[in-house]
Amino acid sequence: MTGSYLDPSYYHDNIARGGLEMDFVSAHRPLQAYTEALAEAGFLIERLREPAPPEHDQDAAPPPLAAAAAVPAHAGTQALTS
Repeated sequence: MTGSYLDPSYYHDNIARGGLEMDFVSAHRPLQAYTEALAEAGFLIERLREPAPPEHDQDAAPPPLAAAAAVPAHAGTQALTS
């Protein structure tokens, strides 16, 4: 990721391996963007979880990606209507 974590961003990667080519398009938003959307829709966040990536994912990551493989990639939220 380039720039500030707090700024929404979009990125596109085109990867070719073994004669196959794939496009990956992704969007980044800070956690606050999701919590604000829930609050504005009338929800109250009861719980937020960020599960750690499995160790085998971290161990299998090539050196340039090892640090990123240790960061949770997903968050789970439990919200109630207020």
